[in-house]
Amino acid sequence: MPGTTLRTAAPVALAAALLASLAAMGHSGAGAGPAGVILLASDGLHLIAAGAWIGALLPLALLLGALRRGDLTVGLAVARNAVSRFSTLGTACVGAVLATGLVNSTSLVGTMEALTQTGFGQLLLAKLTLVALVLGLAAINRWRLTPELDRDQITAEIALRLLTRTTLLEAAVGLAIVAIVAALGTVPPAAEFHMSHQH
Repeated sequence: MPGTTLRTAAPVALAAALLASLAAMGHSGAGAGPAGVILLASDGLHLIAAGAWIGALLPLALLLGALRRGDLTVGLAVARNAVSRFSTLGTACVGAVLATGLVNSTSLVGTMEALTQTGFGQLLLAKLTLVALVLGLAAINRWRLTPELDRDQITAEIALRLLTRTTLLEAAVGLAIVAIVAALGTVPPAAEFHMSHQH
């Protein structure tokens, strides 16, 4: 129904706008000219994609946990549908996060030397390590555990339990990534290290 769609879309659009607005308060908001506009847009999309991905993990984990406590046949059917929908969202978000992250890193870091010798670069490396961990967990969930929801009930029940735990772990690592991102906003971009060493 149109009214239901509007009531659903409006909060999502507002949340996306609020997330994107954070880009203007970070390092990408200090850019000028066309390059600055591109960086700002890239950072805004990065925040939206990361927010949608990480923000959906805890609700998904709570749902999966709740489904284990009811009728298992019904719970598994709902779990299959929920995980399938999240997989579609997650794939799109991960693609956007990786693409925009590359744009942002290229602009804000500059060189490998700056990446390893500045506080900004070291925080970014820590963030990338955690992102790799989350991607590894997501791959296990998508390619190892999710297919087992379609097998016999005992196997599917075990897979549902493991999916709940790994999704919770993904959410915890996601919160750690958010903390690092907050810290990144308090230190000068690594690219300034490169500029200072040119003079």
